[in-house]
Parts: sequence; structure tokens; C-alpha cells
Amino acid sequence: MEVISYITNDTPFLYTLIHHSKPIVDLQFNRDGDLLFTASKAPELFLCNIKGEVINTYKGLNGAITSLTISKDSKMVCTSSADQSYLVHEVESNKVILHNSVSSIPKHVFFSYLQNELVVTCDDSYNQKPCILIPDLRTKEISFKFETEFSPTASLLEISGTKLVFSDVKGNISCVDRRNGNLINKKEVHSTKINKIRPSFCNTFFITASNDTHSKIIDFDLSVKRTFSYDEPLNDACIFNTNDKIICAGGISARDAALFRGKKTFEVSFYDIVTENLIGSYSPHFGTINAIDVHPSSKIFCSGGEDASISLMKFDNDFYEAEYTELDD
Repeated sequence: MEVISYITNDTPFLYTLIHHSKPIVDLQFNRDGDLLFTASKAPELFLCNIKGEVINTYKGLNGAITSLTISKDSKMVCTSSADQSYLVHEVESNKVILHNSVSSIPKHVFFSYLQNELVVTCDDSYNQKPCILIPDLRTKEISFKFETEFSPTASLLEISGTKLVFSDVKGNISCVDRRNGNLINKKEVHSTKINKIRPSFCNTFFITASNDTHSKIIDFDLSVKRTFSYDEPLNDACIFNTNDKIICAGGISARDAALFRGKKTFEVSFYDIVTENLIGSYSPHFGTINAIDVHPSSKIFCSGGEDASISLMKFDNDFYEAEYTELDD
């Protein structure tokens, strides 16, 4: 495990973290901003401090991690795995709180705002009916199950916990009333697979990342508020906590690189939320970028790539002192 520090005239600091040997699949800062969780296509989850130094490792899975989520109070972390299970650890003690098996592969996990429930997104692998499960961490039982028409890719609960929103492989966003299991609304917001949806820091809207090279900001009534265009298929997108900028990244698989004239590097791109204009980009990886996140201070971002490395970068003064217009809640 290694942390390489680069100091240049253009960037206040950049750490390249060499903790993983396989492609990065997910990474997230905790809400307080003092911890960074990183996961690759391996069973282990790493916990790092803000300098990228590993301070804990969480084990217990037998397959590649597919997703991670952190509770709002940073006391719990959950990972989903290709071994057809999801696992909840107590962050400080490393104690296993819950380890459940499912009938297919859980592609995404998400902690509810109240931290007493999980949302587990299960695909259609092993000839299973795709579904979304909500386990209650207090009873350790499944409190809600919704079978989907197409294989879902990610799901969220809005703050009250009554609306369940999920994306799927066909480009749809659906909203379900979990009190009665009725489908409230369904919209085709992308032309092909949505790889990720993530809530804003205020939890009043969310952002998508799709293979159709677009990212969209959508509210929980499924109204599209903003659309951003990227050059390649998007794997991840994130809204700054200041609600004035977004960051997104993606790329193509190595086997498809020849179709794009041998392109081997892809950018992390930044957009102004109101104008939808590209305001900057950076190339921190060799190859496709799979995951990104923005620090709660909105002054640092991290990215993880197919090259198994993680980049941790602080914005310079010109970037975060510039005037941007916030998107209203």
C-alpha cells in the first residue's frame, strides 16, 4: 500500500493512492469529511484518513464489492458483493452488524436518511426476478420488497422514507410509494443504461450518470432540472454540497478503446449547474474512471479508475472562490 504525493504549480496537492490491486468500483467521503472509504473489485473495503493513509480494513465478503454506503453519523458502513450478499460493519469496532444473502447480485446499497434502513438493489442475474429490498436494521428483517420490470442499477429513499426512486438498464427512473407499493411515476430520462444515481447533500434532488453520455439533475417528482453533456459514457456523477457545480466522469472499456481512436485517458469534468456549461476538466487516471466523490467542504475531490488507483485532489483558490449560482432546493 502506497501514497504518492505530487506538488505542482497547478495543484495545491494531489495524492495518488495505491491501496488496491483491482479496478476501483466505489469510493465515498463520510459526511464529516474526515474519512474516505474505498472499494475495488475485491472483497476488502479500505478506510483511509483525509491524507489517503489506510487506517482500517473491513473483511467478510467472498466476492468483488459492487457498491458501498455510509450512514449519516459515520457509525456504519455497508458493502454489497458479487457473492450475492450485503454486509454492514460498525466502522470503529469492525464488528459485523448484519450479513444477509440475496438470490441475485446486489448492485447498489444505500442508507436511509434515518439510518435505520438499507435499500438494496438486486439485478436479474441467476435467472432471478430483479427487485429492490429494504431491510430494517433494527429487526434485521426485510420490511419492503418491490419487483422491477427491468434490472435496476441503483436506488434511493428521499428524506421522509416514503418515496423510493430507482434507475434501470433501459434509462428509466421510477418512483414508488413504499407505504403501499404502488408505482407513482416512471420516466425514460436517458436513452440507455443509467449507471449511477446519487442524492444531493440536502437530499431534495439527485443526479444521474448514463451510458448515453449525459448526466441529469432530477427532483423526487421526476422532473428533470438540468442536463449535462460529456464526451464518453458516464459511470458516476456528484453534486457539490454548495449546489452550484457538478462533477462527472466515465470512459469506455479497454476492449472498446480501438473504436475511439485509441483513446486511453478520460477526464473528470466540472460543470456550472445553472448554465450547464463545462467549466474545467482534469485527467487523473490512465483509462476509464469508475467512481468519484466530492468532499463535504466542496474543496477536495477524489476519483477511482480502472487502473486501480485513487486520486485525491484539492481545488485551488480560483476554483472555489469563483461565483456560481446555486440550484434552489
